[in-house]
Amino acid sequence: MGNVCCKEEPVDLLSEVELSHFVLLRSVGKGAFGKVRVVQHKGTKKLYALKYINKDKCIQMKAMENIISERRLLEHINYNLIVNLRYAFQDDENLFMILDLMLGGDLRFHLDRSGHLPEKYVQFYAAEIASSLNYLHSKNIIHRPFRAKSNEELQRMIIHDTVDFPKEPKVSSDAIHFIRELLTRDIDKRIGVGELGFKRLKKHPWLQHTCWDILSSKTVGAPFIPDEKRSNFDPTHELEEVLLEDNPLKVKKRSPPREPSTDGMYPTTAIMKDKQLLEEKFIIYDYTKPEENQKRCSLPSLVTYSHKPKKKVENFFF
Repeated sequence: MGNVCCKEEPVDLLSEVELSHFVLLRSVGKGAFGKVRVVQHKGTKKLYALKYINKDKCIQMKAMENIISERRLLEHINYNLIVNLRYAFQDDENLFMILDLMLGGDLRFHLDRSGHLPEKYVQFYAAEIASSLNYLHSKNIIHRPFRAKSNEELQRMIIHDTVDFPKEPKVSSDAIHFIRELLTRDIDKRIGVGELGFKRLKKHPWLQHTCWDILSSKTVGAPFIPDEKRSNFDPTHELEEVLLEDNPLKVKKRSPPREPSTDGMYPTTAIMKDKQLLEEKFIIYDYTKPEENQKRCSLPSLVTYSHKPKKKVENFFF
């Protein structure tokens, strides 16, 4: 008798984007309830970073609004110095975001490996971050640099805490002055605020040699160029995926959609309502199909909720 071989089912790459459109490669990172791995699109053969978030953990940690907001704001961002969203979709268990792949690893990995970065490296990355934040501000998106256990503690830190600089490694006086200017509590005097503030930031002595005009084009020589033959990620992420993961990521067919009840409402148990919220609000995104993305965003809500309406917030947070 001949051998029976498992054959991969054909994939319709013209259909709505889903996990089957990608080859799953190595794991490269993880967060509180999400993981990141490298994937390759089966059609274009292009490599991306796949961020996937378990729905149950997302609900358990009350992070649904944050995830939906992240997905929503990333759709409106397209900038060379920012990791841009390319696809978004979901299955029964996970939410997926396909992003630009950056092979250089994250800052924590490099700090763990080298201890600290030379100041000229920090100047380059500070300029890139400043340019990126300036772009985000132009889109009415703001980033919050503070963390605390409560809003009261957060407010106290912002208003009253002093800034202390370590004695080692030594930092230049220009760098210290630049950081203090960034942390000025009076927003009207803070460097980088608004277009005039950003012009002042670009002229600061610490960044005076930055090639601002071509920085975002990525044609400026970066202090660190990733070596494709060398890993810039923590290898334990891949080992954990292979050895410790109870439910490793794999392509799964979606369950058929639930039918609404006789009164037109979906089941109202808390978990089912939360999952239906993710189903409705974490909509499909495909950067190659802008007209379809726009059409999905304009669709009316299909689910009625009893939650009290919240005050409208104009700015996004991430």
